[in-house]
Amino acid sequence: MKLKKQSGKILQKDWLRYHPYDDANFADNYYHSLCSKVLDIIQNSEIMQLLDNKEDAKEMACIFVAYFEDIISETNLFSAFTKKHTQLYGTPLPFYSKDTEYYEDESIYKTFAF
Repeated sequence: MKLKKQSGKILQKDWLRYHPYDDANFADNYYHSLCSKVLDIIQNSEIMQLLDNKEDAKEMACIFVAYFEDIISETNLFSAFTKKHTQLYGTPLPFYSKDTEYYEDESIYKTFAF
């Protein structure tokens, strides 16, 4: 199947939407650039057929890279979210049922010995 090459751009404001601050810092420049590369990969893959529009692809790219940023920086926002969600609702994530297998703390820096 031949895919139509698409182009899109993630603006700094798109990236910052996933952060608790309004102005980009030095690290944001790296992750924003990475986010644009991830968007390009998404838009030129079969994943695009599953998405409703280009904005969904931008959101997916930002979420992937924000998760990566959280793991690398060891801020652990995702971990805090899953712990609180488990306390409140009995499951780590909204889309997991209690009988679904979930591996807590599968961070890459703990998976490999560096």
